[in-house]
Amino acid sequence: MNSEPPALVDEIGSFHIGGQMSRLEGLPVRARVSTAGGPIHQIDPNGEIMVGQMYVHYVRLAKPQAPVPLLMWHGGGMTGVSWETTPDGRPGWQMFFLRAGFDTYVSDAVERGRASWAPYPQVYAEAPYFRTAKEAWEETFRFGPIGSWHPDPARRSTHPGLLCVPKTSSA
Repeated sequence: MNSEPPALVDEIGSFHIGGQMSRLEGLPVRARVSTAGGPIHQIDPNGEIMVGQMYVHYVRLAKPQAPVPLLMWHGGGMTGVSWETTPDGRPGWQMFFLRAGFDTYVSDAVERGRASWAPYPQVYAEAPYFRTAKEAWEETFRFGPIGSWHPDPARRSTHPGLLCVPKTSSA
């Protein structure tokens, strides 16, 4: 059981901010199956799409103690979820600041998490970047030295003295 005081929430919501309309032309129609074994749908990607939007998820407290809300902006090609929980499933900084009396706004920058994405190379000149689990383990968070990553959590090694407990599934 958590010994921290509860955060009394008044409102939870989300919105997109920014962005612009972009037009796609000259792309071929393609066939797509949405569900395995389902019908084939013809998809025409040509037309207007919204690009460049940032996504924001907010939590407003019933009685905030701070005079202004706190915006949490991730970095390193990550998403706002890095503020919501820790890699091992414990509450993250968002919950810490909610309990300290701050309304929180957690953002997903453009082309991250729940923000808008756009086709490459029709809208953005470079392909989107996707971080590998190995890069996150060895370089971004430096849980272990180079060569310590393995897809099987039991075979990963950490830096001496660092305890990384993999999150277990209840399934």
